[in-house]
Amino acid sequence: MSVFASLSPGLGSSNPATIVWARIMLPMSGIFTVDLSATDVIEPTGPQTFVLDTLALTCTPFRVTPEVGRTGVRLVGGQGGWRNASTVQQYTNALASVIAADTATTVGEPAPVVATDSELPSYFRSTDPASQVLDDLFGPAWWMQPSGVVTTVPQSSAPITSGFQCLKVDGAVGRYTMGVDVVADWTPGRSFANSVVSGTIVRVCHFLNEGDVRTEVLSV
Repeated sequence: MSVFASLSPGLGSSNPATIVWARIMLPMSGIFTVDLSATDVIEPTGPQTFVLDTLALTCTPFRVTPEVGRTGVRLVGGQGGWRNASTVQQYTNALASVIAADTATTVGEPAPVVATDSELPSYFRSTDPASQVLDDLFGPAWWMQPSGVVTTVPQSSAPITSGFQCLKVDGAVGRYTMGVDVVADWTPGRSFANSVVSGTIVRVCHFLNEGDVRTEVLSV
């Protein structure tokens, strides 16, 4: 399927960046990432909106690498703060949501949306990356929404009803390469089925190459 991809505000260029290649990785747990190669790019700063077809992701440049005639960029979900070192803090009889929100403020991220809260009698926050706090508090239950906000609300498990075609099967590991009609429908947690293949998605990678998109899913 041929689709349109864009970055706003064009990675800091006065002209829109032309995205030649991109890989968008959406995990069941953790932070999504976007790797891309583009023309008409200058040094990017600040949050960006990456759009692939109907999928819009709020992300921030993490690494910029000059290439021949292009620029390689890695974008991480949100404001990029969850990868940064936190500060030392001791908490006593504190709610997990309070610890998470305080840590988010420390690294410049919005407060996570916590589905089920709990009180911790004691918690010590170290100078590890701030995402370690999320791992400690919520285990694999946390993930980042396309808006860039972390949440522990379960990902949608709704069956995918839009069309798709299975192009390649690696059944031993549950990996499928798809041509899909609606990119935004393919997210971890959702299920897919047709007369040939079926499964529940645990990770999605969308690959864009000169306007053509292929979707690789790892499923159970």
